[in-house]
Amino acid sequence: MSIAARVLGRGQQIVVRGSVIFWPGLPPDLTHPVARRAVLAHELWHVVQYRQGLTALRYLWRERGIYRYDHTTLSLGFEALGYEQQAALIEDYVRLLGGLGPRWGPEDLTTERLTALLPF
Repeated sequence: MSIAARVLGRGQQIVVRGSVIFWPGLPPDLTHPVARRAVLAHELWHVVQYRQGLTALRYLWRERGIYRYDHTTLSLGFEALGYEQQAALIEDYVRLLGGLGPRWGPEDLTTERLTALLPF
């Protein structure tokens, strides 16, 4: 476990810097199960965010470490979400497409609701 993980008290963390994803204990197959594929989508969205101008300083300034979101938060629109909330929404979208429930959003979330919010 890294020193940062010990200090933060969260165990091993996946970290993205630019187009590089640091994934401790990276599994050989990221396509199965669906939950793993959803986490990959979450991390790849951070790569997109970096390509759109995210920097570590901007992340620290804007991000509050909030992953969870609800229907009220969603009504603000995708761009109003924090960086982690955007990635969490992408993760939940992949989970829903794969037949799982959302990890970060409300239990009654649907792919239709998320599709209407996604920027792609």
